[in-house]
Amino acid sequence: MKTVIIVGGGMSGLAAAVTLSEQGMRVTVLERQDRVGKKIYLTGNGKCNLSNKNLSADFFVCDSPGLVQNTIKTINHDSVLQFWNQLGVLTKEKNGGIYPYSNQAATVVNALVQRCEKNGVKIFCNSFAEKIKKAENDSFIVRCKEKAFRADYVILACGGMAGVYKEESNNGYRLAKSLGHTVNYCYPALVQTVTSENLKEIHGVRCDGTISLFIAGEKISEETGELQFTEKFVSGIPVFQLSRYIKNAFRSKEKVELVIDLIGQSEIKWQAELKERVKVFEGYSLKSFYNGILNEKLNLYFINKANLKPDYLIGADVSAQKVISSAMELLHWKIPITGVNSFKNAQISTGGIPCQEVDETFHSHVVRHLYITGEMLDAAGACGGYNLYFAAASGIIAASSILSKINNI
Repeated sequence: MKTVIIVGGGMSGLAAAVTLSEQGMRVTVLERQDRVGKKIYLTGNGKCNLSNKNLSADFFVCDSPGLVQNTIKTINHDSVLQFWNQLGVLTKEKNGGIYPYSNQAATVVNALVQRCEKNGVKIFCNSFAEKIKKAENDSFIVRCKEKAFRADYVILACGGMAGVYKEESNNGYRLAKSLGHTVNYCYPALVQTVTSENLKEIHGVRCDGTISLFIAGEKISEETGELQFTEKFVSGIPVFQLSRYIKNAFRSKEKVELVIDLIGQSEIKWQAELKERVKVFEGYSLKSFYNGILNEKLNLYFINKANLKPDYLIGADVSAQKVISSAMELLHWKIPITGVNSFKNAQISTGGIPCQEVDETFHSHVVRHLYITGEMLDAAGACGGYNLYFAAASGIIAASSILSKINNI
């Protein structure tokens, strides 16, 4: 009987193990940590956002959109629900996201592990794959510190660089490179951005806004939603989404900037509204003028930013035109970005194995009978279940491809 070794016991590896073992395949999972599924527990704030009903390649930043498009075509929304239902995981939808009914990631991990155990999958934890080499008859030898394993097929499902970062977190990429693959530079994504601007005054503030990412003066993308500020970080789901596009900008020393619209009106309309507001508040303080526009801390921040004082009287201490000019910045507040938070704080990493180096079944173009799945590939999904979907779907597709090859022999 043909055997498969899966290096990595995360979502992608376990989904592949279930799919293979359901058809009676001999499967071994090698997990370097003390238990499988650790990163699954962190997804969706512990509620495990499995997928999204709005599956589209538009929600991925990928060097080969065709791979994502084919994945969604092969494993669509109904297929995702069917996979989880067959494992006994009841699902529900919330704002497009697909979650287990229990709202607990443990439900998902337990279901995967229990099915693997039932089907005879051998799971070895604390098993660090040090080396993979090709053997005779297209087979592989996977060598761990204490034991060597032989297999006819290997699936690399080691994940990316995100999470609790240690040096061995890049082990999957090291193994892939040793087999002839290339690795795009990895960067934290779905993560907070670091700014050189002092935001101490608005630490802890949350507000709604539209935020645009500019790299080297070019607008790359735009998101709308709740933003969060600390002394050094600009955060929130919209920022997380935009962080996927930054990639190599800092390495190439390009200017990175966030431009935030806190008002959501056209310049003409906002300017007209400010003119009327100045008339109403003539003789009043700037603090009174700004009251009701934004969060109080933000109001004071923008007053100070314009080198004004909250108790300045409009028309006496500061001109109406100066007030209008300072308040116009609320439409295009520019914040310089000097970096992103660490891999330890990131939900995913960008970069990794170029998607062009695998085919539509995730089979390597470089090494026969080798598959590479999930976050190891350079495909960064948006928040909302897209990355966990891609991990599971790629594992299922790779496993199905192996089964097809074996059945056709």
